[in-house]
Amino acid sequence: MVKFFAAIWSGSIAVLSSAIDSALDVLSQSTLVLSARFQRTRDPVRYPIGKSRVENLSVLVFSVIMGLAAVFLLYESIMVLTEGLKSRPDIRIDAVSIALLAFTIGVQLVAWLYCRSVSVGGGQGASAVEAIAQDHFNDVCCNVIGMAAALMAGYEHTLWFMDPVGGSLIAIYIFTRWAMVCHEQFMMLLGQAADNGTINQLTYLASTFDERIRKVDTVLAYRLGSKLHAEVHIVLPAEMQLREAHDIGEALEQYIERMDDMELAFVHLDFEYAHKGEHNRWKL
Repeated sequence: MVKFFAAIWSGSIAVLSSAIDSALDVLSQSTLVLSARFQRTRDPVRYPIGKSRVENLSVLVFSVIMGLAAVFLLYESIMVLTEGLKSRPDIRIDAVSIALLAFTIGVQLVAWLYCRSVSVGGGQGASAVEAIAQDHFNDVCCNVIGMAAALMAGYEHTLWFMDPVGGSLIAIYIFTRWAMVCHEQFMMLLGQAADNGTINQLTYLASTFDERIRKVDTVLAYRLGSKLHAEVHIVLPAEMQLREAHDIGEALEQYIERMDDMELAFVHLDFEYAHKGEHNRWKL
């Protein structure tokens, strides 16, 4: 709120860009809190595999909104720059605007230092605190750029173009950052395969889990949201009783699901491995 007041008071597009970035960051964090509450409520009838992907979907949608906001800010900065060639904009920089901008930078700098010290200490939630610290650091950088651009444009009329240039830089930074987030979340929801290390770990766990397992046929692992899903096909003796085979498969599923970052595991039982894939997705 302080940033928006400073942007209105000074008339600086660079300060406005920084204010919108901070406001949308707060809104994005609020969205994550609401999505976390939503996914904690279980409904196995309507959502049989859970609602963990709602967080990724929320971030994906919000990254698109942030990208559009960045494009709008870039457009406005370019318009101010082109109009300034005819009539130079009036940037109002005085003690009030400087105090407001310095206050917001100081607050976010303290927040960054505090979150950074907490994340360095480790413990539960350290990674989340580290992400928040990085966000505060990004805000500090944007505020410094916005304040520097506004000061140069306000105190030196020949440098009036620094204000829209600063706004353009902030808009490009916002667009680039959230475009990367959008790509990351899209790939997670797309079902991208896990890394080779995870595949090798699953193969080793399945092959050494029980001595009655003759062979590990197929191992698949892919992301559906922030968590992994795994499919493991194992070969058991053809003469084994159904109850015994079922117990091995169920125990292996529960064992795999205890892995970090694993949401669901599916174990397929078979008595031979000289066959083609059962699913259409494996038929080219």
